[in-house]
Amino acid sequence: TWSNPPYLAAAYPTAINAPWLYICYNTQGAGKTGTRAAPPVATDSSMKGTDLLVVVLSRYGLFGGLTSQYLKQGAGITSIQLTAWQHFSVQG
Repeated sequence: TWSNPPYLAAAYPTAINAPWLYICYNTQGAGKTGTRAAPPVATDSSMKGTDLLVVVLSRYGLFGGLTSQYLKQGAGITSIQLTAWQHFSVQG
């Protein structure tokens, strides 16, 4: 699910203007790996030919928010979810 936005609302930070960074290793194909406790060490060549996905999710706080003046009656927005991601190939 990390390789294809949009992401679930639960993946975004609850606090505004405090982004969360996700670094995902080897996310493609049948050889996908699960959660790693630590990143590979600099001399580890086992990641050669795999991929790396970097995702930044944030909740941007709006000054004053948007009220029903701009939205449906009873609705309001105080923040907007922002997503930035980049997919890399590990050269080795």
